[in-house]
Amino acid sequence: MEYMAGGSLRALIHDPNAVITDDVAAKIIQGICDALIEMNLKNISHNDLKPDNVLIKDISNPGSVKLADFGLAQIMGNQMDIGERGTKI
Repeated sequence: MEYMAGGSLRALIHDPNAVITDDVAAKIIQGICDALIEMNLKNISHNDLKPDNVLIKDISNPGSVKLADFGLAQIMGNQMDIGERGTKI
């Protein structure tokens, strides 16, 4: 699986030509955190966060990191339903 702009985090991780410096990793993590904060503000739980569901358009721009596949997402209530969901990786 070859990584290309607009690919998933999994593709980037498995790309033998990709150079993931500490700075690049920090920007990707920042983008994921920004998305999760935005979801939390809207009381949305993704429930299937994994490298396949993290899309990256530009590895140098945290704003280009997007979360995908909200098929298991749900609105959080007053008491969050704790349980096993998503895909085991």
